[in-house]
Amino acid sequence: MDNAVSDWLSEWKERYPREIRSWDAQYPDVDREYVTFYPCDVQRLDPDEMLTKSAEKGEKIHLYVHIPFCKYLCPFCFFNKYPYDVDKAEAYTKALKREIYYYSRKRYLQNCVVVSVYFGGGTPTVLSPNQIFEILQHIRKCFNVSKDAEITVESTPVTVNEGAIKDLAMSGINRISIGVQSFNDALLQQLYLRHKREQCKSAIRAVKDSGIDVGIDLMYRLPCQTLSDWEKDLSVAVDLNVDTISCYSLELPPPTKEKFFSKVSLPDLEEDVKMYYFAIDYLKDNDYRQYTVADFSMPHKESNYVLNCWKAPQDEYLAFGTGAHSFIGENIFYNIASLEYYFEWVEKERLPILFGKKMTKEEAMSRYFVLGVKCLSVDLQRFERIFGIEATELYGDIFNSLAGKGLIKVSETLLELTRKGLIYVDNISKSFYTQNNRGKPQPVGILLQNTKPTDLYQKGDAGAIKS
Repeated sequence: MDNAVSDWLSEWKERYPREIRSWDAQYPDVDREYVTFYPCDVQRLDPDEMLTKSAEKGEKIHLYVHIPFCKYLCPFCFFNKYPYDVDKAEAYTKALKREIYYYSRKRYLQNCVVVSVYFGGGTPTVLSPNQIFEILQHIRKCFNVSKDAEITVESTPVTVNEGAIKDLAMSGINRISIGVQSFNDALLQQLYLRHKREQCKSAIRAVKDSGIDVGIDLMYRLPCQTLSDWEKDLSVAVDLNVDTISCYSLELPPPTKEKFFSKVSLPDLEEDVKMYYFAIDYLKDNDYRQYTVADFSMPHKESNYVLNCWKAPQDEYLAFGTGAHSFIGENIFYNIASLEYYFEWVEKERLPILFGKKMTKEEAMSRYFVLGVKCLSVDLQRFERIFGIEATELYGDIFNSLAGKGLIKVSETLLELTRKGLIYVDNISKSFYTQNNRGKPQPVGILLQNTKPTDLYQKGDAGAIKS
């Protein structure tokens, strides 16, 4: 195993041993890893050997842009992030543009059409609207971006105001996703968040008034939170007529819990399930449609990026920035997480890839289900058309096992999650892992920030950009 890969796997196991982590749980325990990256059997990946063939003309792709800076670092957040620094943010903007340009010269991408662009983080709106516009214009210059492309930027209530929202709208942003988490000031304080209820409401109204679609993140299973508290949060969101609501159950890794939340208690699993089921029923009664395990939308307001990067068969996406991961041209790969090494690699005119792999057909078939179940159902007939084999022939034993536990229903055309299965979605997802991926965790940005990319490359100029 490559040194860099084995190093972060060792750190993961050391920090979260099996007996205290819920990221490797077996039914009837609930796995909470929240699978988004697969396959996990990562290794050295030579950028010179990928994306060398031409994609079919008009091939749809999505772009993800990672902005790793935050004004305040939330202690419960696992995403790759750093404290905001104005000089580093300016340098990062320039490095991003160079990385984007490097990829635009890859043969595979010449025929592709970009149907969505997603700025995630971190907190993208710690950048100025002009910096975001600059990056977006550069993307349009380097890639064929559809005139109808969905363009989303994540934000927090303290990093947007009416003026910034208008500027973002002028630059072409048509969706803003706000990390509200709660409208309850006491619960926000428990999470060490700096914003307040009224800031959340003002930010949402300002986005709605601008004509931009607005989505929000809400969290449940918070310290000392009751079902009544959760009902009030959902009620405020519905009254504000937000377009999409993403509901996430709080999970605290042991070191974080010990350091920040040792004196508070989280609702137990039974209460957690009650809160989730309440959200499903309450939002359905208020005309929101559930389209992933965590996401709900008003009619025709689903996030194109989220839905199509998960729904089977998953669309391809190319990601830029530190700790971002991509799935494109049969390759899955993860970018350098360290700011220092990212700057160094881009300056050397190298694609900043830390590790990844070219998927086998077996992994491509399993990925169809691993991520597809996140969207509540999986099309079995389409699987057969794509791969030339019936899913039941390959996964019949898995289907029977999951159905026997009451987690899925299987017909001739569909695999569907049951209401119980929604709770166990990551257990279900991992049941489709290939043998070489079983027991392997996903890369975690905050555990990769000290990993040197040179550990992975032994060919001298591997990853250098070729004309």
